[in-house]
Formats: sequence, C-alpha cells, structure tokens
Amino acid sequence: MITPNIELDNNFSLSFSAIDGTFHEIFTEEGVRSFVVVGIVKGKVTSSSLDIQEIEIVKGIYEGSGENAMRVAEYEEARKAKSDIVLMDRKISFDTSLGIIPPKDI
Repeated sequence: MITPNIELDNNFSLSFSAIDGTFHEIFTEEGVRSFVVVGIVKGKVTSSSLDIQEIEIVKGIYEGSGENAMRVAEYEEARKAKSDIVLMDRKISFDTSLGIIPPKDI
C-alpha cells in the first residue's frame, strides 16, 4: 500500500485504473442474452494534478445472467491493469463467496 506524504514529497505520482461495468439483459425465446459494457479510466495523480490519460470501453454479448458476466469482465480488466492502484466498486467478500477470485493486488 502506498501512503504518500504530499507535504514532504513534491514529486508524488500514482497511476490508477478505475473500472466499472453495466449490463442489460435481453429476454428472447432462445433464452437470456446480456449486453455487458466495462469502462476503464486510466490516469495519474501527482502532487499538483489529476490527469486522465486513457478511456477504454470493452463490450460483449453473453448468454445468461448479465450480473455475473459483468462481474467476471470487470475482474478480467483489473487483472490486465498496469497501475499502482485499481479502483472498483465491487464487494470483494461477496464475489469471493460466489467463487470468483479477485486479483491479489485489489
């Protein structure tokens, strides 16, 4: 865990990836299909600025529950992140109880 003291460190820099997803379920005669979108905002926080460096959108269509597909897609993106910190709005204890293993550095 990084705990900077900004008053003492004028060269403070921390990269981040903020990940969030949404889904929409489509009910058809063949069953449920889910449209899942995951957004990733990448940037850097320094002692004097907050810079957004990249915004990425990942989308897909899945069979079955959109909630579960979104959850898995968010964690897949977290595993790929090359940031000092990954920000997510997941309840990790709940996801773990469902058998999803979050990345170790989240």
